[in-house]
Amino acid sequence: MTADELDQLAINTIRTLSIDAVQQAKSGHPGTPMALAPLVYAIWNRVLRFDPMDPIWPDRDRFVLSNGHASMLLWSVLHLTGTQAVNGEYEHLGQPAVTLDDIRNLRQLGSKAPGHPEYRWVTGVEATTGPLGQGIATSVGMAIARKWLASRYNRPGFEIFNYDIYAVCGDSRQALPTFDRGKYAAAAGLAKGAYVMADTPGGPPQIIFIATGSEVGLIVDAHETLAAEGIRSRVVSMPSWDIFEQQPQAYRESVLPAAITARIVVEQGSVLGWERYAGAGGTIIGMKTFGASAPLRELQRKFGFEPERVVAAARALLGRS
Repeated sequence: MTADELDQLAINTIRTLSIDAVQQAKSGHPGTPMALAPLVYAIWNRVLRFDPMDPIWPDRDRFVLSNGHASMLLWSVLHLTGTQAVNGEYEHLGQPAVTLDDIRNLRQLGSKAPGHPEYRWVTGVEATTGPLGQGIATSVGMAIARKWLASRYNRPGFEIFNYDIYAVCGDSRQALPTFDRGKYAAAAGLAKGAYVMADTPGGPPQIIFIATGSEVGLIVDAHETLAAEGIRSRVVSMPSWDIFEQQPQAYRESVLPAAITARIVVEQGSVLGWERYAGAGGTIIGMKTFGASAPLRELQRKFGFEPERVVAAARALLGRS
């Protein structure tokens, strides 16, 4: 086998591992790993200074997969290079960081091949990254840190820190908050940053539900359940805090009346910052960890993103049994 043929075999192995894993999981992104397999193979095989037997070597080059939804790229190369695992105390465990069984369990709860890379969960992951570019920003910080370490500790003829950082990233995907109820026009209020999607008739709302995109379906279900119980609620979709804050005070008050302090925010992501809209008397249902990878319904059950949980939180806020 020639060198070129061996290269092509390695690239195709990355591709087929990615295809098979996504097919097995019935979830994931095969396109990016297939397209970027040659690039990542070249980085890891010809450029990256990285020892699979000692993955915590301090002067190793760092590889950051900023478009973390393409995580199968990373799981493939960590498996194929035989990268060894360390634990949270950086002790060598004498076992692979990513096994074939891990890849067979791509995007499942507790898997060592989650849908997005998470630092200290899988050895070889240098930064926790999602789909929208966190990694490219983190890699800039890594480069600044290396320059600081080098200036403080390196001496002429004795360089301790001279590692490089390689980041792969893609542009973020733009999407409007949508769900499968045609009577609500999600695009209509994007220019306002937040808008009222539904109100229970009969008077002002007793409680306000707030969500951004995919969570809106949950709060609509909760809104309809409470309406059947005679509880008035409002559904607010808030696709952009920044745009909403630029609106006139009268508009902001019309969407989120200050007098209505019973509020529930539902965020299938970080809860950071949502306290400004939930208020002291409100509740936030969201993530306090990076999350997990699994089929959507399993994740919703695990983290409480279900209409019944939202309804129960609303009843609790209103003092209803």
